[in-house]
Amino acid sequence: MAKDDLALWIASVEDMGPFKMHPNGTLYVYADPEDAEPGEPCGIYIPAEEAVKRSLTKLHGTAHWSQAKRNEAMAYLKDESAPVFGELEDPLIPCLNGVLDLSDPLALQVTEHSSLYGFTAQVPHLYNPFATCPRIEAFLLEACAGGQDMVQFIYELLGYSLLPFQYLRKAIMVTGPSGTGKSTVLHLLERLVGEGNAAFVALHALGDDRFATADLFGKLVNIGGDLDATEIKNTGTFKSLTGDDYVRADVKYGRPMRFRSGATCWFAANEIPPSRDHSDAWRGRWVVLPFTTPPAKADFGLKRKLTTRDEMEGLFRHAVEGAAQVLARGDFDPPAAVQQAHDQFVLRTDQIQAFLAHAGAIFKGATHRDQLWSTYQAWAEAEGHRPVKRSILLQRAAERWGETDTGFNIKEVQ
Repeated sequence: MAKDDLALWIASVEDMGPFKMHPNGTLYVYADPEDAEPGEPCGIYIPAEEAVKRSLTKLHGTAHWSQAKRNEAMAYLKDESAPVFGELEDPLIPCLNGVLDLSDPLALQVTEHSSLYGFTAQVPHLYNPFATCPRIEAFLLEACAGGQDMVQFIYELLGYSLLPFQYLRKAIMVTGPSGTGKSTVLHLLERLVGEGNAAFVALHALGDDRFATADLFGKLVNIGGDLDATEIKNTGTFKSLTGDDYVRADVKYGRPMRFRSGATCWFAANEIPPSRDHSDAWRGRWVVLPFTTPPAKADFGLKRKLTTRDEMEGLFRHAVEGAAQVLARGDFDPPAAVQQAHDQFVLRTDQIQAFLAHAGAIFKGATHRDQLWSTYQAWAEAEGHRPVKRSILLQRAAERWGETDTGFNIKEVQ
């Protein structure tokens, strides 16, 4: 490309808006609402290559366009671009008709779009403070035990997932028998945030696939449905991603990047996978959302009926109000059914705690270490568990009951 041609092309796109760099080296450009065509994304930063190509083609036609010209123009823009995106730490939710500011959760503000925010994700719905979603609410009331309190809690989880940060350090596990609506609620979540704002990485892959982590950058949620029941061996990456910690992500055919994930993780499983990680950092991450009741009559058009424009605007409105309540309260307030489901999850996935609960019901008074160990070995074989080391079992028993010279003094049923 001649220098004068390059200057012409660069001058043609300088008015498109500010440019910023993704940590993996991808160039983004701000899509100004005033310049956007109907149906095009606007008010956020979008990948620049296709946007620049469309703009130049519109201005100069296709006769002079080539891959070489595009590469040279993009290389120039990258050299001249603004710094890498900063972290989003304010409670802001960009949507089609503005930016919702929840800095004061009791007084929601709606502001105009601006390139200063640095958003790369936008909720694809209008905010209407009077919208309702009667079909979605009826579905949730039927699928979940707990009544209206459970429905409100789900709204809060969905609203929290719209925020660009994870200050509560939680992930959601939707669990229950087949046919109870687990995949439907994940479909609602995907439609709420918009497909382009969701990653789809399975829980096991977060620990086993070194390229999977990069998929979560810039996303609002990560959705992994239909988990199998195999043991989760590596939990470190998951805990970092959900713990507001920095992670290093390898990018296939790109340079590694470092970021803090704002994507709330949602998974679904008939049976929650076991793990040898019994730390509070693992068990305490999980909000277990029980779906218990299959529909009285199968409705193969249910997802379509639940995701009409009016229903989604109503869900968005309830989710925003739920996010405001979480921010005002400073935490979730799970219903009794959710707390009970979490307690059951701990017992099912932590074999030592399950055994200690069993042992506390059969032993009374002084119990020798050897007696506890032999009882555990027989229990683990009967339950199909791979036994842990003796030292680990005895340490957990001491933490639960305290220790004597010879063993443990179990004074009451645990």
